[in-house]
Amino acid sequence: MELEYDGEVVSKEEDVRWGSDEEADLKKMDFGLTVGAGIELNSLQMGLTYSLGLANISPYSENGYKISNRVLGISIGYKFGGK
Repeated sequence: MELEYDGEVVSKEEDVRWGSDEEADLKKMDFGLTVGAGIELNSLQMGLTYSLGLANISPYSENGYKISNRVLGISIGYKFGGK
């Protein structure tokens, strides 16, 4: 990670700590739901998906603290050759 403050660049690297204890940054296990739709126009394909993480991946649960994943996916494809 690089940050710039008052013309000075500060760089820092830090590993993510995985696990369920309080020393961890995130839990390893996640699960969720994905919905999507797509269209095909001649050889062009387009799709849109949305994924909602249902698991709390935060090892901290005090005061209802929760982290979950949400993903919006867009895809474009071209089909070469015949039908």
